[in-house]
Amino acid sequence: MWIAGAVLLLGGWKVLAWSGPAIAFLWFAFPLPYSAELALSRPLQQIATQLSTVVLQLLGQGAIAEGNTILVGEHALEVEQACSGMRIFVGIFALAFAYVLFIRRTWWEKVLLLASAIPIALVANSTRIVITGLLYQYASGDAAKHFSHDVSGWAMIPFAAALFWGVVWYVGRLLPEVEVIGTTQLISGEAGRV
Repeated sequence: MWIAGAVLLLGGWKVLAWSGPAIAFLWFAFPLPYSAELALSRPLQQIATQLSTVVLQLLGQGAIAEGNTILVGEHALEVEQACSGMRIFVGIFALAFAYVLFIRRTWWEKVLLLASAIPIALVANSTRIVITGLLYQYASGDAAKHFSHDVSGWAMIPFAAALFWGVVWYVGRLLPEVEVIGTTQLISGEAGRV
């Protein structure tokens, strides 16, 4: 708010409107207030637990969700608040917001791309939990802990970014940009190939 006020004071309304998206992007530089993070991470934690349990079951594992704990074979996976996927969600939403600032698409396509950050973050976080559960089952507890605490934090953000670029590619293929030409351009032959 202070930066927006300074821009308004020094440059006026036109400069504030021009720089507004960049100023809005600065919100991602600050952590969420604890109460907001807590309110958002609890539902994400529950969704991650349920989604990971279903995926583990689809992969043939005897997984059962009890609260925020997934029982996989002899192991109990605790999906704690730190495992809710909040950091992945904020990172992917920041990426989507930055991308939306630079593309030339309709407003509803931009909203669709921003909204896609939610399922992408859920899929990326559930993938991390599922891989941890599979490592517990087929490798060792040490390998699962190493992946969960060391590797997954670095691996899931690029994975989520790749999922986001897949959505961008799909939306681009589904809704290609076309050049609109007038009938006079078409008749006179001034229009290029469409």
